Parts: sequence; structure tokens; C-alpha cells
Amino acid sequence: MKANYFTLYLSTHIYRSYSYNYMKHTLLTIAALACSVLMSNAERIHIYRKDGKHNVYRILQTDTLCKSQLDTIRLQSDSMNMTFNNGARYAVNIGSIDSLIFNDESKVARMDIKFTNATDTVSRDVAIGCSIALNGKGMFSNYSGTGTIRGRGNSTWLWYPKKPYKLSLSKGAALMGMSSSKKWTLLANYRDPTFMMNAFALELGDYLGMKFTNHNRFVELYVNDTCKGLYQITEQIKQGKHAVDVSDGKGVLIALDVDDGPANSPNATDNFWSSVYELPVCVKYPDDELLTTAKKDSVKKVFAELEKLVQAHNYAAVSKRLDLNSLINFLIVQEFTYNVELEAPRSMYMYTDSDSVWHFGPLWDFDAGFDFDWSNMYTGHDYFAEQKTLLGSSPFNTQTGVSQFFTAMFQNEQFVAQFKAHWDSVKTKLLPMIFTKLDNYKLQIEEAKLNDSELWPIGKNFDTEYQRLQNWLTARLSVMDANIQKYSATSSGGRGN
Repeated sequence: MKANYFTLYLSTHIYRSYSYNYMKHTLLTIAALACSVLMSNAERIHIYRKDGKHNVYRILQTDTLCKSQLDTIRLQSDSMNMTFNNGARYAVNIGSIDSLIFNDESKVARMDIKFTNATDTVSRDVAIGCSIALNGKGMFSNYSGTGTIRGRGNSTWLWYPKKPYKLSLSKGAALMGMSSSKKWTLLANYRDPTFMMNAFALELGDYLGMKFTNHNRFVELYVNDTCKGLYQITEQIKQGKHAVDVSDGKGVLIALDVDDGPANSPNATDNFWSSVYELPVCVKYPDDELLTTAKKDSVKKVFAELEKLVQAHNYAAVSKRLDLNSLINFLIVQEFTYNVELEAPRSMYMYTDSDSVWHFGPLWDFDAGFDFDWSNMYTGHDYFAEQKTLLGSSPFNTQTGVSQFFTAMFQNEQFVAQFKAHWDSVKTKLLPMIFTKLDNYKLQIEEAKLNDSELWPIGKNFDTEYQRLQNWLTARLSVMDANIQKYSATSSGGRGN
């Protein structure tokens, strides 16, 4: 059998014609035979799912899926399971598969944006009307509609030629298998030579179980028929049923962010300095007319109550008002990525609902981490030189400028024990699982990334930088583990309460 690709469709008539067990056996038989025949003809297997997700893997990367023996496709319950050479595993429910395709094509969806008024130019201040068309390239459902576009970001908008954008659809839509929304973000990732830094942080948050973590999708963007390159499309952080799902009226979403806070946005009416730790707080929800002066004062008062509890580092009291597991996961992500924005802080989100318990998240904005070289921040794309840390081996005593709002609980031995136990439970499988997902993204975007590099040359090789990212993260795991094993409430100045 000589072919460039092979497709196995699981169409609905299979379910009607055969028993479910027979269908599963048929899937296993055909897929196993396909693997044994096609290993010399195709390097990749693409899995397209009914929920719009697309996964692609190198066949030689897998350990148990694509060998010639029939029983090497492992079936557990209703799932097809793959084991990878690095020890990671991927499982997909058979009923959710739309098709399996064996070929070497790498492609991403195409998004076309055309301004309603051709003479308009995009700015951060004014949203302009546009039409939006998404060609899913057979991987995702197509979409067409209208909406508005505007610029977004601070340093990324001001410093770099490749611009990030916000999209607001006239009517909510579930783009590329993500939940329905009107608000979307197009990240340029110009500074990041791997295009994977934000994706890594989001996948890490998802692996750790952080609620409302954004999804990763990729498009080639055309604006008025001009290619703008490769973009990462993801949800905009906001309150909503398919976003940060806190209740109308009683829910609160805030950003700890110096750019949106009183220092850099003194004329805004939605921000304040926190009472205890003097953090720059911007209230993201309630917003607009719902954020009255009285409501903002109420948010400040409630947040001050949390700050006072954290300052006292009493485990029992704090745990009633703060999801400590979310704090632990949040700090793991910030330290793993060496996200120096924690020091400002910038883009650090928290939310609470009617139960008055605060949570850290969602996660956002990580291309300032990974040991970015700030000495040439306006033009450079240099990362991964050293293994500096934010928290060190005694987080409460860190000298990096991180507010003690994030570290005061390390004075409490019960919290330190919880942190260390949680880290020990996740650290072994963390990188294999996430590297498998990043490899999947790389296979999807590598041809589009080559095109992007021609449009926006930065003097970096994609493959080389991606390997440097993986090497740096592998070393980082060891550095973090060594430091975390030294965490002690006594080294932070006391045993706590």
C-alpha cells in the first residue's frame, strides 16, 4: 500500500450498524494495520475530535500505538491510549474521535479580518468594525461573522512591530472548539522565539488543575488580505459562563497589575491601592456601570480582610477565605517560568464568588519570564541563560521584590508541608505530560512558524530555541525541587499559628 496519507473516519453509521464493542475492535484492527503499513510512508498521526480539538504526534515518538502488533494499541474501557517514549500517556475517548489521519502535512487554521472602512487603522483606544472569517482547514469548523478589532497589550503593543489584538464578535461563537464567547485575544508572541512560552504556562496550569485556565489554538492571520503571520488565539479573561464563571452581582474578578493600577492609570475609576500590602488592584468585574464607587470600596474592604489574614499567616483562618491550593499552584507556575512580572506585579488575577473564598487565577502573560534578557528588551529575543529564582529556598525571606502577600504563608509550617506534599505529588509526570503537548503544538505550527519568521525575522532558529526551552525547563525542575525540599517555616522566621 503506497499512499501519502491514510484516513480512518468514525462516521455515525458505524454506531448504527455494529455493536459498540465490535466498532472498538474494528478501530483497533484497522489502526494497528495502518500503523504497521504506514510507518515507512508517514511520520505523523493526526487525531481530529468532535469537540474541535486537533492532536498530532510523531509516529516514531510513540511507544505502544504504532508498532506492528495488533495488541500494541491499548484499550482501557472506552479509550484509545498511546504511550510515548518519554513516559507520557495520551488517552482519547473513542466516541469523541471524528477521524484518524496518517500524513505529514502541518497546517493551522486561517483567519481573515477585513475592516468595514478600508481607511481605518487599528489602535488600542478605538475599536473598529470588521468582518471575520475563519477557515478551519478541515481541522475545525469554519466561521464567518462581524465584530470589532482593536490593539491590546502594553510593552508588546508599544515596542514591537508585530502587534497583538483583541476581537469582539457581534454574536458569541465557539471558535476552534473552544467555548462560545464574544471576546477573543490574538497574541503575537513576537518576543518569544519558541512561540511556546504562554502555551507552556497554560498547559502547566491545566495540568495542576487551575480553574478557568485558557486554551491554546493557533491561526495564520490575514488583515485586509495581508498576511500578519502566526498568532495564538485564546479566550479573553473576563467574567462569564464560559470564562471566569463567578456569579452576576456577587462575584469579583481583579487583576494585580501596575499598568492597570493607580500608578500607571491614575485617571481610571476601577483601581485602588490595597490597604495592607499596597498592591495595585484593578477591578475587572463588576465592570462598567456595575462598578459603583460603593462597590469598589466594598471590594477594597473585602480584599483588605484577606490581606490581614495572610499577614497573620494563621492557617485555619486563611484557609476559610483563600483557596490555598490555588496559591500553591499559582506560585509553582510563576517560579517554574521565572515570571518576573510577579515582582511588579503585572497580569496576576484573582477571583471570588458568593462564598467569599478568594482563588488565584486565571494565568496570563509569560513572555517576560524564562530568564528574558532585559538589557536589550526593546529589540532582543534572548532567553534561557541562567536559572535565577523568585522564591529561592526561603520564600518569605526572598530578596527579589516579590510582595509578602504572595509569600507570608511560608511562615506557617502547615502551609509549607502542604506545598511540599503537593509538589512531590506532581513533579515526576509534569514535564513529560506537558512536553508531549508542546511537541503536539510544534508539529501543528512549524510550517506556519517558518512563514512567520520570514515576515518577522528575529535572528533565531525555531528548532534550536524550542530545544533550549525544553533543556532550560528540564534543568529548572531540578533547581526547583532542590529549593522546595529546603522550605521550612522556621527558616522563614517562625512556626506560624
